[in-house]
Amino acid sequence: MIKKYLLLFLSATLIYAGSHSDIHDLYSKAVKVLDDYNGQPEIMDQAKKIFKQMESIDPGCNETKLIKAKIILNDAYIRDDKYRPDYLEMVKKLAGEVVDNDPRNIKGLLLLSSAYRKDGTAEGLEKSEEILDKAYQIDKNNVKVLLSLMSVYLKKGKYDEVISLGNTVIKNATQYWQESDALLKMIDAYRKLKQYDKVNDAYLRIIELEPTSPWAYVNYASFLLGKHPYRDYDKAVSYAKKGLTLADFGMGHYILSKAYYAKGYRLFWKSKNPADKESAGKWFKLGTEAYPYASNYYALGTYYYYMAVKNKRVELLEKSIEALEKCLEIKPSHTLARRELHRVKDLWARVK
Repeated sequence: MIKKYLLLFLSATLIYAGSHSDIHDLYSKAVKVLDDYNGQPEIMDQAKKIFKQMESIDPGCNETKLIKAKIILNDAYIRDDKYRPDYLEMVKKLAGEVVDNDPRNIKGLLLLSSAYRKDGTAEGLEKSEEILDKAYQIDKNNVKVLLSLMSVYLKKGKYDEVISLGNTVIKNATQYWQESDALLKMIDAYRKLKQYDKVNDAYLRIIELEPTSPWAYVNYASFLLGKHPYRDYDKAVSYAKKGLTLADFGMGHYILSKAYYAKGYRLFWKSKNPADKESAGKWFKLGTEAYPYASNYYALGTYYYYMAVKNKRVELLEKSIEALEKCLEIKPSHTLARRELHRVKDLWARVK
């Protein structure tokens, strides 16, 4: 009889060990898939399939709950910093259960903190920091804990603390993404402190770390369009184009269009040299070809009007009207374009 029960116990133990091993392998696979997720539906579908496998093996284990919470957190995103409150509450519940089962579970603490940080309330931000402080006491060198603390400190305006933690992450980084993530958060702090030299250096360092990332180039191009000593429209065009050679995506085209507009704007509205004004049109035209950015169509319409009057070329008034109407189609609230269109149509009616 004892031998029989012993065999049953050993059999159950082996089944549990096998199931636990399966869960752990599936968890690792799901985490890897979710780490690659950047809005692609097919990747999220893959993660959900893995979760279903985990749920069929052991729906109540911590690893299954963590993956479920991660998926819900991704599904909660709306836009910008907006998340669905009901989904965030589900994440808080699941991650809270994990932490209740294992108070030293760093992954659970990170997810719980993230859900509170993203609820958009001052109380949530305080709770997020409190949870991260617990995680920090468990493992002071955990990069994800440090990066999450940086996010909290950014929201609270603790910019010096952000930079200090970022330097710690960079010093201890073992993978390129850890340094890149730290630098991106440090950039936000440097901007607030108007330390543009450090912003510039950080963007260039990210490009060194991720030379095949289109976002690394486009983000730097966007920075080069700002009002600071490192503003450089020609370089912005160059870096935006480089990003677009790596991936054809909307934000890359948008930044390139803005860079073309900035080049044309400087020539058309800021220069007193007539030759500069005449050469501005090509940049506005390139801008409209890169992306339907309303400002380029407004500028192009204004440019055609200027050239029509200056050179007595009536046919350019039609082009001006076309460009201004396109601007208003994209952005109906563009008051300057509406005013300019009225002026051009008035002249066109008198001379055609």
